[in-house]
Amino acid sequence: MRNTAVDSAGRCYQLIVSADKPFSLWLYSTDIVLTGPSGAAASAPSAGFAFQASAGQNQKFTFAVSGPGHAQ
Repeated sequence: MRNTAVDSAGRCYQLIVSADKPFSLWLYSTDIVLTGPSGAAASAPSAGFAFQASAGQNQKFTFAVSGPGHAQ
């Protein structure tokens, strides 16, 4: 992923994927807990989000750091 912006609200990354093919985005961390788009904490230590991109349509996911992770 390419970092496209950094400001006081956080960081933005861009990932280009093939259109019209299933894709899964997996996030993993034992250092932090992520809160997903619904506001619920992502299943620690990893979370997967499946989607299929359509040509000409951007797909946006927003995650926030909600606290320290749990070392294993």
